[in-house]
Amino acid sequence: MPKSTSPNSILIDCEPFFLDGAQVVAEFARRNQTLVRKAVELRLDPLAEALGFAKDDLVLLDYWEPNRFQKVNPTDGISMGVKLKVSDYFEAAVYRYWEVEEKETGIAVYTWIKGRAELDQFSKEIEDADAFPEPEDSWYSVRNSIGTYFICRILGTTEFAELDLRIEEVVSYYIRLLAKVRGVKRFLK
Repeated sequence: MPKSTSPNSILIDCEPFFLDGAQVVAEFARRNQTLVRKAVELRLDPLAEALGFAKDDLVLLDYWEPNRFQKVNPTDGISMGVKLKVSDYFEAAVYRYWEVEEKETGIAVYTWIKGRAELDQFSKEIEDADAFPEPEDSWYSVRNSIGTYFICRILGTTEFAELDLRIEEVVSYYIRLLAKVRGVKRFLK
């Protein structure tokens, strides 16, 4: 912790370590984003089909929340991965997340479609579609206040070494769920 007593003590005491720390964080983020992007790109054809869209309709973008690391507060969670988007009426993201308050890290997928009634119907059908894979206590789903539907897979520390397999597991499960509800496109107006 800071040794100085001035208001800028953290700046003074951490200056020699900032660049190394920033480079480590940047490399960690880049490698995580690359793993997620690779898993989604490898399954893009079946994912597009399960969503009910043509592959050419989907735009694949980087996903960061918050969108800039310098905006992160010590209590904020961080998410990074990729987002699939169709105009302004559908988006889904596959991403790694780190939650501070819950002390949780994992892989998640969110789905948002324009129209709250349609999103609620999609969420209900997808929740009824299938049980979570094993280990069942590592999975959960939730809807936020604006109706976005999330599927989350909590990672244990022993699973970090097999991160690519865990990301593939989440993407495959999402594709199976989408196929069971016959895609997202049918819920759009």
